Amino acid sequence: MRDNLLLFFFLLLANFANAQTSLDTAVNFTVKDVNGVTHRLHEYLEQDKIVVIDFFTITCGPCSTYAPLISESYSHFGCNTSNVVFLGINWGADNAGVIGFDETNGVDYPSVSGTE
Repeated sequence: MRDNLLLFFFLLLANFANAQTSLDTAVNFTVKDVNGVTHRLHEYLEQDKIVVIDFFTITCGPCSTYAPLISESYSHFGCNTSNVVFLGINWGADNAGVIGFDETNGVDYPSVSGTE
């Protein structure tokens, strides 16, 4: 019985170890940030840029903790003028909420609201 439970647990773990998706190519998307600037993923990738996407919510404690560190990286890598592009994508808040989060947490990189 114990061996069967261990086998079941191992198979269950192996199932979770697989990728969440079988995609091997980034799916293109186009978004406007809270300042009205349009961002197209494939446009950046076609320019051989590295794209760093910060997925966040305005009520997430760890998101608030790490936002200033991501902003430091954004500044260090040239504020989207070098080969690295930073973009924050919010889930669930409007432009006003995202702007408030950005101001409170020192976010300098472009942010996209989750509802607008």
